[in-house]
Amino acid sequence: MQKSQAINNTSAAKRQDLNFVANIFAQKIRVLVLSGCFIGVISALSGQNLYAMTSEEYQTKAQKLYRIAQFTHWPPKKVVNLCVYEPNPFENTLLSIVQNKYIDGKKLRLHNIAGLQKISVCDLLFINKDINPNQIKNLLSAVGLGVLTVGETSAFLQLGGMINFINAKGQFAINHAAVKQAGVKLSSQLSKLAK
Repeated sequence: MQKSQAINNTSAAKRQDLNFVANIFAQKIRVLVLSGCFIGVISALSGQNLYAMTSEEYQTKAQKLYRIAQFTHWPPKKVVNLCVYEPNPFENTLLSIVQNKYIDGKKLRLHNIAGLQKISVCDLLFINKDINPNQIKNLLSAVGLGVLTVGETSAFLQLGGMINFINAKGQFAINHAAVKQAGVKLSSQLSKLAK
């Protein structure tokens, strides 16, 4: 009988140990599931914040791009063609800013450019940060004289670009040598605004 009771006590202890392990395992599973949900929610929220920051950044840059166009002396013609090399990070923001606007009696027209063939229509060409440096070099060598190039990559000015946005606030730097070489005439006010 003592042997049987000892076996029952051992079985009960094993069951207790198994229940203890199962409870710990279940708690860890709950923690992992809740952590996964928490991380998912945080990721979703930070994605929305990232989109909001990016959207705000390109609203600011679109306004600055329009101001840059205003502070540029364009040759006598009826239209100033602002081009954005695809992909267009501005979405409709830049269009809403320049639509039905004129600079010194010249109508502003916005073009999304996907290849080198249509660059010849551009008076101002914006090249976004998603374009790799080799492509930027090719684009810059394809533009003609009198085309103002604006970018937003750290190497843009070194590659021969003329104006580069240096941060999300739309602050910019000017490569005066490239501007002069291309025959583009910028207002002295624009130079004062540059960093």
